[in-house]
Amino acid sequence: MNDITITIDGKACGAKEGEYVLGVARRNNIFIPALCYVTNCSPTLACRLCLVDIDGKRAYSCNARAKEGMNV
Repeated sequence: MNDITITIDGKACGAKEGEYVLGVARRNNIFIPALCYVTNCSPTLACRLCLVDIDGKRAYSCNARAKEGMNV
């Protein structure tokens, strides 16, 4: 996987291409609520707490993969 940069809440964050956005946010101390990371479950999209805006479209950060230049 390639190293890329995405922007979350105005902060440039390093990521691996294809990494989940929620994981990138957590590693950079940016809080996005999600039950799957609290309970150590795999992301199932069931709680729907991690809904974010990515490049003007709504997406679940536990299921969205990081892409170069992405703005969250």
